[in-house]
Amino acid sequence: EECRRRGITISEADVTAEIERMAGRFKLPVDQWMKLLEDERGIKAAEYANDIIWPTLALRALAGERLQIAPEELRRMYETQYGEAIQARLIAVSNLEKAEQIRQKAVSDPDDFGRLAKDHSEDLPSAASMGMIQPIRKHGSYEQIEQAAFTMEPGDISPVIQAGGQYIILKKEGVLPARPVKFEQVAPQLEELIRDSKLREVSQEVFQDLQKQTEV
Repeated sequence: EECRRRGITISEADVTAEIERMAGRFKLPVDQWMKLLEDERGIKAAEYANDIIWPTLALRALAGERLQIAPEELRRMYETQYGEAIQARLIAVSNLEKAEQIRQKAVSDPDDFGRLAKDHSEDLPSAASMGMIQPIRKHGSYEQIEQAAFTMEPGDISPVIQAGGQYIILKKEGVLPARPVKFEQVAPQLEELIRDSKLREVSQEVFQDLQKQTEV
């Protein structure tokens, strides 16, 4: 109804083009993509077109300027995806005093950091791998962790960092160099990633606006 009110039309050709684009992202012909959706998710072709793709395109159109992407957003995403990254080990605990005690042990014997992580870290997935975590990239979830990781030298032990409701200790293991990919080559894909991410956030705002305006 809101699309009609605003004169927004999502045509069958628009839906078909979006399905082709989605299949292309996974490097599959459309028929194989549709078969995959039905076999693995139980989604039939008509349901996919009418109940998933059409509403997505409608939301995108209704969101309008809210989905605009600034040049600095593209640059940040480029750094996240292709820029330098930090290899590190992590210990996470919920008690500050315990964190300080563990850090003192780690500073006294940095080579023992992995065992300390295994024995004491409350982050179970990384504890199982002696504290090793996925590479830390720029513009992630926790600025404090990122800032420490990128300013430390390999082998350094961080101060105790409060992040995500826990107390974190890092050991920097090394640096992964930036990948040699030109910004211009990947900018369209990065823009698509950002737009998809924004759509998930903006869709809730659009629904809330529609609820306020709607009279039953």
